[in-house]
Amino acid sequence: MLKFFLLLFTVTALSMAKSIPAYYDAKAAPIKVVKSKLHKVGFKILSQYRASGHTVITVTNSELKRSNSFIAALNIAVNKNSLRFQNPNYFGLAYGVGSFPKTLSAINKVFGNLKPSPDQLDASKLPKYHFMIGMPYFDEQIVVGKGTPKKRVVYTLRLPNGSTLVGHKLSAQNRGFLSKIGVSNYACLLPYQSLIKGGTTKIMNPKYYIALSLPRLGMGQFMKISDIPDKIKTDIENDYK
Repeated sequence: MLKFFLLLFTVTALSMAKSIPAYYDAKAAPIKVVKSKLHKVGFKILSQYRASGHTVITVTNSELKRSNSFIAALNIAVNKNSLRFQNPNYFGLAYGVGSFPKTLSAINKVFGNLKPSPDQLDASKLPKYHFMIGMPYFDEQIVVGKGTPKKRVVYTLRLPNGSTLVGHKLSAQNRGFLSKIGVSNYACLLPYQSLIKGGTTKIMNPKYYIALSLPRLGMGQFMKISDIPDKIKTDIENDYK
């Protein structure tokens, strides 16, 4: 009951802010420097991954792990021009697990002057977000297998509730879908995740996750990658075979 009221309070507080950014940007820094700074404020590095011409560093900490959700692992895209962090509050609100003040405070402490990205949504819409009529909601997840993945694993993270979060490297033919629609600077929405709980593995429906992660994309751009959601599903299913 207490958790419910805390979540309700978080939703109300964030809603008062009207819109919330999906990402925060910071000044560019070498990968070694980024990792060192993250270590200093309590983050554990889970992986370093190449996606759409960027290096994506995935991290976790105790606050993120307590969510027992997909946002337990946070991605940072590193390139020569900037750093781009997933905003855990944006995704946490969409996933129904609330906000992460300690995590954002730690990032701000070592990287400073975080700039909200223009990719924003009304905070009140995030808990029940869907792209349009007929598109999936967060809880319409897809079962992709059982047991543990056999290949293309970027990281695994054991969560406090006993479930396991897995980051997957997409197949070569599917990795470039962000570049195809001109948004390679959003590489931090990868690697794609699965969540193993009670012996069953699920993924967020890619139609939901891609739309949530790229809220400014128009229907025309999505149509260019209309085959990608099914291909991502197939990729993850094959990882468990």
